[in-house]
Amino acid sequence: MVTSYKKYLHPQHVVDRFLDGYGWSGTYHHSEMDVVSLYVDQRGEGDLFQDRAARHPGMKICSSIEEALTLGTGKLVVDGVVVVAEHGGYPLSENGIMMRPHYEFFEQITKVFRASGRSVPYFNDKELSWNWDWSKKMVDVSHELNFPLQGGSSLAVTWRVPSVEFPLGATTKQALSVGYGGMGSYAFHGLETIQCMVERRKGGETGVEWLQTYRGDQFWKAHQDGVWSQALVKSALSRSSTLRPGNPTFTDIFPTIEQMKGLVPDPVAYQYQHRDGLLSTCATSPSRRRLTDRANRFLPRCICLCLTAARHWRASSAHWFITLNRCS
Repeated sequence: MVTSYKKYLHPQHVVDRFLDGYGWSGTYHHSEMDVVSLYVDQRGEGDLFQDRAARHPGMKICSSIEEALTLGTGKLVVDGVVVVAEHGGYPLSENGIMMRPHYEFFEQITKVFRASGRSVPYFNDKELSWNWDWSKKMVDVSHELNFPLQGGSSLAVTWRVPSVEFPLGATTKQALSVGYGGMGSYAFHGLETIQCMVERRKGGETGVEWLQTYRGDQFWKAHQDGVWSQALVKSALSRSSTLRPGNPTFTDIFPTIEQMKGLVPDPVAYQYQHRDGLLSTCATSPSRRRLTDRANRFLPRCICLCLTAARHWRASSAHWFITLNRCS
């Protein structure tokens, strides 16, 4: 179930890999799963699904979610569901977040589950929903109907620079990611960048105790007041392959605060404390479009920094940093 199927959009990246395979560990891997049906919510110029259906006649293009799940039989006939609702044109919420139909898709899918008396595993690309209450309800219904509900993006499994794994069992004090892009869609990448690292810390994930958001002037005040580690921010920016001086005549690669304010006019930071005391911060610039070339040269794709005190490092503090490149 996808919202749109055009070149470079998430549905193309995900569905094409099921249909045509992908490179992995020096060889070409073909999925053992068959894509038997496809529902596309928004159709128009540049669509690719007709070409894919012609090349893969075993995949039926369906006019509704119910048809995609039942293939016209009236009962659930598939072994799993993949929802990719990351793209398309939908209204914006009052906070500027695109209201993509993850939950609306979920309601229609689980309606078929209930009518069929059985459920199947369900994967949801990126966030469950833009609405917190709907996200919680999706989890509750998955428990009620007893089916695996998964969500996430490619950041946890994409290539890393350098190619390292966060130390298993490290005692982690602070984590910070720096990225760019819109609230909801790109901020999710920044949050996952942190999570796929820090969940390997000593004791594993413990849950979140509180969350605070800083935006605009509040962001810059919090930064100057040291609400998050300025050392981690500087270390994160040092991992960017696109970082340029705030002024072309400067030899110091790092922009000043005033220059950063001009480059990133409306920054947002999500800071949250885990129940074990770990403090995490995701900093991003939530424009509804890509940043201008000038600003884009300043911001990295997605950088994660963690301040750790690992046992095998004799409890000495160190900056553990890594660049995660977006796959899409």
